[in-house]
Amino acid sequence: MFKTLVKTGRNTGHALRMIGAFGSAILWGVSAWQLQDAGPDAGAFGVGQSAVIGVWALAAASALGGLISLRRLMQPAQTPPRATAAPGLEDLPAKSDFDPDAIIARHLAQRASPPPPPIEDNAAQPAPLRPVFGRKGIGSPR
Repeated sequence: MFKTLVKTGRNTGHALRMIGAFGSAILWGVSAWQLQDAGPDAGAFGVGQSAVIGVWALAAASALGGLISLRRLMQPAQTPPRATAAPGLEDLPAKSDFDPDAIIARHLAQRASPPPPPIEDNAAQPAPLRPVFGRKGIGSPR
C-alpha cells in the first residue's frame, strides 16, 4: 500500500514537471516566433538575431526538461532485488580462530599482575600560578 502511494506521488510529480516544462517550451517558442517577425526594421522595438536565438534556446531547454520528465514517468518502477535469506549466523564461517574463553583468561591474567611503575616526569611538580583576569573575588580588597 505504501509503495503504491509513493509511486503515485512520484509519478504525479513527474507529470506536473512534464506539463510545466512543455508549457514553458510552448511559451518560449511562441515568444521567439513573435520576436523573429519583429526584425531589425521594426522600429524602436526591433531585436537582434542573438536575442531570438537565445529565446529559441530557452524553448529547446524547456522541451528537453519535459522529455526527461516524460521518460522518467514512463520508466517502470525500479525495486531492489530481495535477499533470498535473512542475514544471520549462517553467513558466518564455520570455523574461526576466535576463542572468547582464551580472551577472557588473558584479560584476567593481565589484570591480576601489578600495574607498571609510573613514569617520572615534570607532571609531579605543581603548576605555576597563573595570573587572574576578570572581576575580583568577594574577599579581595578594592
